[in-house]
Amino acid sequence: MTFKPQIRITGVYKGADVLEALLKTGEYKLLPHVGVYLAVELGLVNESWVNTMRAQQTESEWMRQFLCINTRSTNHIHERYIRLALATGINARLQPAGPLPGARYKRRGLISFGYDHSGHGENQTASRSAIVVAETIGNFVTFPFVQAWPAGTDDKVVEDALYGLWDYFRPDVAMGDAFGVGMLTSLNDRLFRNGLTDVDRMTIGDGQSTQSTWQNWAFAPIRFIGMTKHSMASALRAIFHNRRAAIAEFDEDDPTNVDWMTFVRQLGNVKALPTQAGYSSYKMADGKIGDDFFDAACAAVWALVTRGAEAPPSVVLTGLQSRESLLEGR
Repeated sequence: MTFKPQIRITGVYKGADVLEALLKTGEYKLLPHVGVYLAVELGLVNESWVNTMRAQQTESEWMRQFLCINTRSTNHIHERYIRLALATGINARLQPAGPLPGARYKRRGLISFGYDHSGHGENQTASRSAIVVAETIGNFVTFPFVQAWPAGTDDKVVEDALYGLWDYFRPDVAMGDAFGVGMLTSLNDRLFRNGLTDVDRMTIGDGQSTQSTWQNWAFAPIRFIGMTKHSMASALRAIFHNRRAAIAEFDEDDPTNVDWMTFVRQLGNVKALPTQAGYSSYKMADGKIGDDFFDAACAAVWALVTRGAEAPPSVVLTGLQSRESLLEGR
């Protein structure tokens, strides 16, 4: 007597790989797709809910998750690699971290901060201040903490939060959006004054706040434009597409994890567009989702890549020629 139970698996094309792999084993058969519009006709879901979800999804997400069409992401960071980073975090049992009274983060590698300032970007309604904390564990780059502040939050509130995060994580290097250089200047002075860093920005370049001196600050401002933005975005994409990224495990159904859910969505919400300058320009695929966490993650990874390295000094070559040699054309 043999026991052969019927096993039915339902799912959506989120990563577009798991269901395909199951079908390729030959042990499973594909049943008819039940898209969202068929579900409405069958009375399984409400049409008003469908319209609400349609407005919230990108085109690729709508096709995969609601129309059950197997399409692959063509944005800068492909969704399959974001899902792989989430799976890696679950397998490694990585947990989100955050400041606790009287506690200090137990580091396992180099730690970096990446900060994106409010009011800078394509869409003012989607532009918020956001920070991403990155940490190297072995050959992987992990993300133990993310946070965003609503648009219009006072800079002092953000500064206080960043100061508390610095005290808890004690990062090795940090980079932030130069659009908020005023707040970052105040934060750097406060960190030095309270002994959280040994870098006194007032001793760098006679205390001037210029692009040439920023790179030596503890929390270094950086402009998210041009070739710099291209290099930052390429570094972030490389760790995901080379399977070296891991995202801490979180409950997607818990409303308190809204920042984590937004972080994951924004990683895949940026597309690279060709330009005549020889490097790509980066735009949001869906302006309603935003790109603040993407920019902050770019800064965090770029900080790990460069580790605050100074730009090489300029080399000026000089020579001496006599008047006679110049006249003779030598």
